[in-house]
Amino acid sequence: METREIKSLFNNLKIKTGLYIVLTISICALLILGGFAYYTINNIKSMQEDMYTNSLIPISQASEIKADIMESKLYITRVATMEYKQDEVQKIDEIDTEIRYLLKNYENRDLDENEKEYAQNVNSVYEIYNNDWNSIESKLSSGQKLNEEDFKTFDVNCSNIDSAIDEMINYCKEDAGSLQSDANMNAMKSVEIFIGLFLISIILMVSITIMIIKAIKISIKSFTVDLDTISEGDFSINIDSSNNNEFGVMKKQLAVSVEKIKFMIQSIRSASNTVDNQSNLLLELSNEIASSSKEVVNVIEQVSNGTLTQADNLTNMNNYIGDFGLKISEIVALIEDVDKNTELINDKAMSGNSNFKMLINSVNEVKHSFTDVKKRILGLGKDINEINEIISLINNIANQTNLLALNAAIEAARAGE
Repeated sequence: METREIKSLFNNLKIKTGLYIVLTISICALLILGGFAYYTINNIKSMQEDMYTNSLIPISQASEIKADIMESKLYITRVATMEYKQDEVQKIDEIDTEIRYLLKNYENRDLDENEKEYAQNVNSVYEIYNNDWNSIESKLSSGQKLNEEDFKTFDVNCSNIDSAIDEMINYCKEDAGSLQSDANMNAMKSVEIFIGLFLISIILMVSITIMIIKAIKISIKSFTVDLDTISEGDFSINIDSSNNNEFGVMKKQLAVSVEKIKFMIQSIRSASNTVDNQSNLLLELSNEIASSSKEVVNVIEQVSNGTLTQADNLTNMNNYIGDFGLKISEIVALIEDVDKNTELINDKAMSGNSNFKMLINSVNEVKHSFTDVKKRILGLGKDINEINEIISLINNIANQTNLLALNAAIEAARAGE
């Protein structure tokens, strides 16, 4: 159950979130390693300061005390064995002051119990040494000679002070060695801890990165399988879009696209069925149009025959018009004759009454001529009316022919479609 929950968690883990986690772990690891390194450096620095303060300085101070005591012994030996000189005695007093100052500075530190014990031992032995010197100086200043016992006592005191200072120096050296050993151990432990933290950080980051990469590979594989299925034309696939990562969002969008494509295919299929039905209807209409085309052909043949009849009528009309032209020419000739006769009448009227009868006869002839012209003009009007009727008939037939030809062209175009 826990494994399934962890797997579900990583499947729902976003790539951006995973990168943020790796980045956060990296930053935390760097901060931890940096903090630990800072702590280790400060610890080593503190141990070095402790070694310097509590080991090197005490050793240096103890070595200075030992050197001053050796110098003091040298001057005391010279004063005791050679010649008593006040300046050398004064020098011994100055050395004593410096030794006491160094011992005081040594004791002013934060001493442990052993250091306090060694310091007290040095002070007590040095007091004995200094008291012995005061005794020697008192004898020498009074002009007395030192005996062998005085020299032995001084040698013993010198040996005691040297031993006490050497013990204090050796303890400081041991303390310094212990601090050095502790520093080395701490450094080694720090290195081990640093390496351990570094390895843990690397392992943790690598593990999380591998898990993220594995989750990405699984998501990519699943997404690729869905795409391959869709590319083969299978849109009945059930796309799992329950994950909340980037690939889950992509799958949701892919599922929406597949549903839209399904709807489009169904719409196209429905439209195809409709087109098939309409194609069948068009086929039936084509058959009907073919039948209509045959009828149109018959009508066109009839129109053609009517056109031939019209041509004959037009020929007749042309003949009528030709006759009409001849009659008009005759009328013009008659009118010219009338004009000539009128002029002749005028001449004859002017010539006298003798020719009046001839004028009356001419007038009668003119009257008969006008009557004949009138009849011919009336006949010509009837012919013109007949021509107009024929032209109207021809126009009607032509209009019907044009309409039939237009309808035939439309039906032929539909049949072609």
